[in-house]
Parts: sequence; structure tokens; C-alpha cells
Amino acid sequence: MAAVVSNTYGRVHAHEGFSDDNLARESKGMGLITTVYMEATAFYTKGVLPHLRPVGETEHVAAVCAKTRGTLCRGTVAMIDLALPREQVLEALAAHRKALEGSGCVLGGVRLRIAHDALNEVVSAARYGLAHDAQVQENARLMGSEGLVVDVWLYHTQLDDLYRLAASAPGTTFVCDHIATPIRVASRAERLEAVWDEWCKGMARLAELRNVVVKFGGLTMQVGGLTKDAPYASSELARVLQPWFDVVAVELFPGRVMMESNFPQRHDGKD
Repeated sequence: MAAVVSNTYGRVHAHEGFSDDNLARESKGMGLITTVYMEATAFYTKGVLPHLRPVGETEHVAAVCAKTRGTLCRGTVAMIDLALPREQVLEALAAHRKALEGSGCVLGGVRLRIAHDALNEVVSAARYGLAHDAQVQENARLMGSEGLVVDVWLYHTQLDDLYRLAASAPGTTFVCDHIATPIRVASRAERLEAVWDEWCKGMARLAELRNVVVKFGGLTMQVGGLTKDAPYASSELARVLQPWFDVVAVELFPGRVMMESNFPQRHDGKD
């Protein structure tokens, strides 16, 4: 099966492993057409203003794209802090686009991390209520006017936050990362049925917005409570993921789902 995959590169792998040689080796035999690089806070430029530091990552991706002529990587989603003033966001956007000139790599969107756990049981990547920030909403609308998507990392407990953000910017396409990263560890591990019900309800409401699409993947990260010591067999992994896939791809978001994968691929459910 031929495929274009959105790759989420873990920080360690991004720093040490994202190269044309490693990507070619890992994707051999997969029927992979190309990939889209997802920012991973790697390769940042030193000695520049904070809002321009992520441009170093885009420069690295551009080099890989140019070397492989788009056969291994043809696009990227960059980091731009949408909580910053509009002028700084536009300056950063111009710098990312300049870094990609002549590489054959397309800037498809920007990443917005709103992941916050009110119970402090899993890592929080943003302050509480970031999605409700008027500046973030304004810049999200700006991204749509620039032809860019906003890729959002959140937890399932924040699906209402993403709904409000996406509703505030109907001209922008939003990507719901990791099918909203269900939290199934710590105290939530004792009430998995409630987590499932909350997730289903939130995803059903989100599906009402036609400017939202979903990335399927990330369920075997530690936060999802599906990690194990031995590698998953393909049939076992399919059985574990099937209920989630059916809700997202079949019932709620048909035609609005893309696949994602960490790089390098992990088989033990730990990444």
C-alpha cells in the first residue's frame, strides 16, 4: 500500500536520527511515497531572538528535502508560538519560508501545543487555557489566511478547548493530534470506561466542525496506558487499536483522517 505519512519525530530521534540515510532505511519496504516532518524542538538556532530559534529546525529539514529531492520528505509543520504578537508571528513565518526556498519542501502548517493536565498526572506542555487566549485565536485565523493548517497537540480532557478554538477560526484547518491523546494512566487507569465515554463525547462534538481533521496515532505512547515490555505483534496491535480507529475513521471523521508515526518506528508501545 502506498502511503504519505505525517511523521512525529521524538526529540532524541530528531536530534540524532533524522537524516536521509536513516529515513530511507526505516521506510524500506513500506510503500512510502514521502513524509511530512513534524517539528520536534530539535536543531534550534542559537544566538537569535527566541521566536526565530525554531527556524534552525526548518533549515535542517530543508537540507534533507533538497538532498533527497522530496522522495523521503516533502513537507514540514514548523513551530511558531501563536501566543506572540502578530508582528513576531509574521516575522517567524517569513523566516521559515525563506529557509525552505529552493529545497522542494513545503511549509504546510504550524504546531500549537495546548496540552495541559489539570490533575498534574502527566506532563503539561502549555499553560492552562491557552486555546482561549485572544492572541492565539487571532493568530490561528492568520494562519488560515496564509494557507497554513494549525496542528494541535492536546489531551482528551481539552476537546472542548479545541472545539472553541476551531470555531473561532472557521477559515483555518485544524489537525487534532494523536486523536486528542487520551490519558489512560495514573488515576484515570482506574476509570477507563469514563475516559472512553468522555473521549467519544468530545470527539463527536468536534466532528461537527468541518475545519477539523484528525491524525490517528500516538495511542501507544505511555500516556495512553498501552505500553508493554515485548513488541506488539501486528494482529495484536490491530486488535488494540481497532475500537479507536472505528470511532474516528468510520463513524465521526470519514475522509478527514491521516496516519502518523514516530520516527524511527517503535514496536513496544513506549513511544
